[in-house]
Amino acid sequence: MRSLYLFRHAKASQGGKEGPHDHERTLTEDGILAARAVGAALKAGGQDLGYVLSSTSRRTVETFENVAFSYPGLAATFDRSVYTADARQLLKLVHGFDNKHTRATIFGHNPTHHDLAVVLAMHGEPKMLQRLAGNFSPGTVARIDFDVDQWEHVAPELGTLGLLLTPEDIR
Repeated sequence: MRSLYLFRHAKASQGGKEGPHDHERTLTEDGILAARAVGAALKAGGQDLGYVLSSTSRRTVETFENVAFSYPGLAATFDRSVYTADARQLLKLVHGFDNKHTRATIFGHNPTHHDLAVVLAMHGEPKMLQRLAGNFSPGTVARIDFDVDQWEHVAPELGTLGLLLTPEDIR
């Protein structure tokens, strides 16, 4: 069994001509509070994030750091390719995970996370699957479970959506 958590960064400041380059955008105060709340809810619910891979964008690193308040000692591997990856490329990264980890979390971006979650999660509670199909708002985390013994066997339509949590669910 393998469990993959896809965690979209929390609400970030707006970019633009006058603002910071997209990679350097920071979390808003609401984003910080949401990341901490989702992290606390995950921990309280007994969720083990396992191996963590994160985009190098500032807002994603900040999301990880705020979630990690609830997980003392949690470490991450930061990889710029997560920042630019599409769903196919992100799945290729998953296939390369060390099989000693049965759980893994990727902190990243939309539309990639939403696209990958929808493609992978074909089973689960119908209401939760319907919610997933509709939106993957900032700060959302989805856990998709796979009845496989190696990460390279994770494939479209094989996953079961076991968790979908948004900051709005906590408020």
